[in-house]
Amino acid sequence: MSDPTLPDLIIPVPLHTRRLRLRGFNQAELLAHEITPDYLKILQRVKFRHPQVGLGREQRKASVKDIFVVRPGWNVQGKTILLIDDVMTTGATLEECAKALKAAGASKVFALVWARDPLENN
Repeated sequence: MSDPTLPDLIIPVPLHTRRLRLRGFNQAELLAHEITPDYLKILQRVKFRHPQVGLGREQRKASVKDIFVVRPGWNVQGKTILLIDDVMTTGATLEECAKALKAAGASKVFALVWARDPLENN
């Protein structure tokens, strides 16, 4: 029996493979690894988008709409998931990740972020 206070899966927010090649690392993965070396790369970012710096709330939402999927072969049905990311500004990226996980059957999705960008105070 699992502990109901702990997530079943810990998943970092993924970078697109193109961005990962340019940067050389995924900061969300580095943070996830500090929590547990057993984090899983279940989500995939399927569309490349330019950085969201300078975009407003609605532009950010549009930029990340439908760009995440659960990788084939992973079962998240009924799981409680902890998403890990470095910075949250509007929450649009985390919302889209959660949407993909819930569509695949996850029961609960929580997020842990390292920093909160004060851009969106309203």
